[in-house]
Amino acid sequence: MTAGEWQRDEEALMATGERGFTLLEVLVAFTLLALFFGALFQVFASGLAVTRSGETRSRAVLLAKSKLAEIGADHRIGPGSHFGVFKHGSPEGPRYRWRAELERYVEDDLGHADRGELVPYRVDLEIIWDADRSEDSLSLSSLVLRPK
Repeated sequence: MTAGEWQRDEEALMATGERGFTLLEVLVAFTLLALFFGALFQVFASGLAVTRSGETRSRAVLLAKSKLAEIGADHRIGPGSHFGVFKHGSPEGPRYRWRAELERYVEDDLGHADRGELVPYRVDLEIIWDADRSEDSLSLSSLVLRPK
């Protein structure tokens, strides 16, 4: 292609209104795309963090229910403060600890507390775990019946 042919092709493109993008337009387009994908990445990252937090809390609820059932079934656990560490869990996940307060349930206004062969005890259970540079916890309370 000679210089004259080149110039005629360029003039033909200018006459039809077709031309390419300038370097500045391309740079602005890439900048906008980078900002868009950066914001999209942030949305996905925060969604993953919320999901991880929900999974951790769900696991704490399951462990709490399990510990409440254990305390209700094991009559060797007497009134007072008890604590421990859950042995199961993944090495990369949070370490779950528990603390329980077991005390005899005080009779209510109707006088229903201490009648018959079973005695009610109040259990206050707290599950504690390390969560992203802080400590998080979940508390449950329940009543268990124990033989006299």
